[in-house]
Amino acid sequence: MIPGTAGQQATARLRQYAGQIGKLRVGEEGDPRVTIAIDGVDIKPILDGARNYDTQGARKAMLRELLFRALGFERH
Repeated sequence: MIPGTAGQQATARLRQYAGQIGKLRVGEEGDPRVTIAIDGVDIKPILDGARNYDTQGARKAMLRELLFRALGFERH
C-alpha cells in the first residue's frame, strides 16, 4: 500500500465488489457514498436488539476510539 492512498484503494476495491454484488452501490464522488440494499430481511428484531447498545455514552466512546485510532494513539 502506498501511504496516503488508502481511501482510493478502498474505493477501488468496493467498486470491484459492486461489480460482483448487485446490491452494493458506490457513488461517483471523490469521497463516494456506499449503500447496500437489504431486501427481504426483517431488520426490526436486529434494531430492537441493538437499541440497548445505542446510547449517548456508547457513541462517545466509539467516537473517542475512532479519533484515537485515526491519530495513531493506542488506548490502554
